Amino acid sequence: METKIGKPAQGGSGTWEKNLCALKARPQGPDLLPEQPARPPQLHKVRLLTAGEYPSLQVMGQEGRRVTLHSSRRALAEAEELAQAAPIGKSRFIVALGLGLGYHLLALLPLLGEEQHLILVENEPEILWAALSTSDLSPFLAHPRTALVVSSEPRQAARHLQQHFAPRNGNGLSFWGHPPSLRAHRAYYQEVVSHFKPLREPASRALGLKKDKLKVLLINPDYFLIPEVMRGFQQLGHEVRLTRFHKRRDQGDAVLRRVFTDIRNFSPDLVFTVNHLGFDREGVLLEALHRLRVPSVSWYVDSPAIILSLYDGPKSDLAFIFVWDPTYIPEVRSLGFERVFPLPLATDPEIFSPPRARETHQQAVAFVGNSMMGAVRQKLARLRTARIFRFFFNDYEALSRLDLSAAWKPSYKMKAWRRTPWFRVLAGKD
Repeated sequence: METKIGKPAQGGSGTWEKNLCALKARPQGPDLLPEQPARPPQLHKVRLLTAGEYPSLQVMGQEGRRVTLHSSRRALAEAEELAQAAPIGKSRFIVALGLGLGYHLLALLPLLGEEQHLILVENEPEILWAALSTSDLSPFLAHPRTALVVSSEPRQAARHLQQHFAPRNGNGLSFWGHPPSLRAHRAYYQEVVSHFKPLREPASRALGLKKDKLKVLLINPDYFLIPEVMRGFQQLGHEVRLTRFHKRRDQGDAVLRRVFTDIRNFSPDLVFTVNHLGFDREGVLLEALHRLRVPSVSWYVDSPAIILSLYDGPKSDLAFIFVWDPTYIPEVRSLGFERVFPLPLATDPEIFSPPRARETHQQAVAFVGNSMMGAVRQKLARLRTARIFRFFFNDYEALSRLDLSAAWKPSYKMKAWRRTPWFRVLAGKD
């Protein structure tokens, strides 16, 4: 069942009243809110979906397509996964971009540090009304270190953040995006984030990029897409050299020495990598390239937030980040990388050219992908023979025989671990 557009959100008067009381009890200063209705208003811009196990919302995105903000089957699991990827410990203020029905905010609250603040930015008031009607947000609303910034004007939202939470031009803010909300209103959230650029030295002109033929150093840990990238550069007339290393066997220092040697011998105009592979967490390579005025390009074909959240080094105005999904752009920019652009996934038809099927498939939906079962089993087999792993695994296996369910959440019961496929493989039972 779903509510029709123009009908009040059907979340129960008790939920609305409870949230409204918690909202009215909040201090006035930190929040920026539209006028609060006394009862659930009619919803004209959003659609509340209640057919599944968990309520969800549909909104009209900026491109004229409806975007569903939560899974109706695994909304809580999605929220937990998103909370685990939040920039905890990076700064005092975490700015959540997008409310939805608030599942991810409630999941993040227990993970906040003692001095951390969680600030919500939402552009659509009707999403707030739908959430107040549907979800018990009282833990978030009653928390002393939370704030709500709800405004359809991105400049007004950014100005409010600057006045209340962002000393020194935004330093100290970490942005944490709700992907479906970013997908629906990408331009709004990008403009909000654009007002918070870290202070840095004035950029000087990059060297070599105005040449017709570039010398490109391609960092190659035998990762997929590297052959396609290399062929693409060569077809455009550029000279490419590979820096090879083994991502499992080679240590970080050895990789850095190899890259620095190739930079000295090849004098590249550009260093290119996929998923930041070859770049150290401390930023030694990026800082060296910055001093040499050599641009670097990293194309993310996975989640950049997970990878870059581990990066503690300095930023550079010559570091270019390309992401396969444009909804990642605000979050990556919030980490201090200013030059972030979309670059979708693709294939090289001369490398990947499957023959046409003789039979026509009539299915309306088809899945294209790889279960990775073979690769996972190979990695588990290698892990099972590792001496240090056996030491810890035997202890966990012994602990799993104990009844510790009272001290653990149901999803973490150790007895349940023994029934999982990966446990059976590691234990040598499959």
